[in-house]
Formats: sequence, structure tokens, C-alpha cells
Amino acid sequence: MIERIRVATETDLEDLASLVMIFRDHLSQKVPHKADLLSSLGRLLAEDNVEFLVADTDSTIAAGYTQTRYYYSLWSTGLEAQIEDVFVIPAERQQGIGARLVQTAVSRARKCGCNLIVLNTNEHNTPALNLYTKIGFLAERSRWQGGRQLWLEMPL
Repeated sequence: MIERIRVATETDLEDLASLVMIFRDHLSQKVPHKADLLSSLGRLLAEDNVEFLVADTDSTIAAGYTQTRYYYSLWSTGLEAQIEDVFVIPAERQQGIGARLVQTAVSRARKCGCNLIVLNTNEHNTPALNLYTKIGFLAERSRWQGGRQLWLEMPL
């Protein structure tokens, strides 16, 4: 059961690194290594435009997390937010933790005055898609006659 959703601080560095490593392993990735994660997380926690939320439960401290990045957008002429990560450890899933984390991230973005919040997920990740659409996220964009919004990337 969720005890609380809170904003992570530098004191959460080890717990966040552990969560990210579980997420990394869940995705069958080999990198980043723990030392790189600790360095990156330390840097991100110090940035004003990045926020991590942590879900604590009565059985596990740091059962899940989100990472949200805030930025100014030319197109909406205001602040926007992007949820970059949503992860709940497998043992704590199906208890509403993911929903509470995402809803809290959305609420915090509203309070910051954001005009838009976005996230991406794989189209085959049905549980995540169901959660995100239930909360109100859409893949279709009215400005493109209902066309789906796609996330494209190119390694450099």
C-alpha cells in the first residue's frame, strides 16, 4: 500500500539508482552501470528543471519513481513537462502506485503552470498505455487530423 509520493532529494540517490537499475534490467539493458547512474542521478537531482517523484510503501521504501523534465516551449509559448520515466518494481505493481505517480507528476506540472505534459511508451506496452489513456493522455493529435504522435530517435 502506498504511504506517500514525494519529491526525491539528494538523500535518495542510492534508492533511485537501485530503482533505475531494476528498470534497466527489466528492459534487458546492460548499461548504464551503477557508477554512471549515480553520477547522472546526482547531476539530475541538482538541476532545477528535473524532478524525481518517489513512491514509498509500507513494505518497501522507494517502490517506484517518475522523472519529469520541465522546459519552455516556443510552440505553446509557455512551460511544458515531459515525463521521461515511470517505473514501479514488479512486486509492487497492480496496486495503483504507477497511477498515483503519474497523477502526482501531472498535478505538479499544473501547479508549475505547464501548458502541456507529454510522455512516451512502446505501443506494445499495453498495461502502460491503458494506464496513461485512463489518466487522460492521448496519442492522437487534432492538429494533424487525428494522426498519432510518434517518438522518433537517432543515436549520435
